[in-house]
Amino acid sequence: MTEEVFDVTKLRLETSLRRFRALVIGEVVIIVGLAAMLSEEYQNNQFMRQWVQTNFWPAGFLLNGYFVTAVAGMLVGIALASYRNRRSRDQAILDALRRLI
Repeated sequence: MTEEVFDVTKLRLETSLRRFRALVIGEVVIIVGLAAMLSEEYQNNQFMRQWVQTNFWPAGFLLNGYFVTAVAGMLVGIALASYRNRRSRDQAILDALRRLI
């Protein structure tokens, strides 16, 4: 009986972890999208560039377009590495099952 309770608790924990990961990924995508839109506006709006240079000059580095591109590239790289790792882990499980059969 305790094993069943433990399995249900473990299943709930895994489900919560999946939801948390999906939430974090969604937040990151939204933040990068908003940063890209703000960067595009900064590049096309002369008055915004002037205001940023006058009042908050460090933001000019973050809005110049290269920063958002670099962050988006890193996120794509992380996603591809994670996908490849997951595929290799699944393949290892399948190989182990084939050896048993």
